[in-house]
Amino acid sequence: MSPAEPIRNVLIRSACAASVFLGHLALAFVILLGIWGFEKVYHLLYGEENPTFFGALPVKYMFDGGEFVILLVVGAFGAYEAYKQLK
Repeated sequence: MSPAEPIRNVLIRSACAASVFLGHLALAFVILLGIWGFEKVYHLLYGEENPTFFGALPVKYMFDGGEFVILLVVGAFGAYEAYKQLK
């Protein structure tokens, strides 16, 4: 084994971890883009300034909550999978 072999292994594992994390970020971006598009279509169809569900829960909170959950779940799984690649 040459002296550069451990460094090469670390670089390969780091590249794999980065690609896994970037893949998760791309997935989150596509899902968030879909949520954003659905929100725009919803506002075009109903045209209200601040529509609510059943007169109590603003629709904006639903979309913001969905975006938060997607970022949290996909970000956490992306970081976990990237960590597993580094082991």
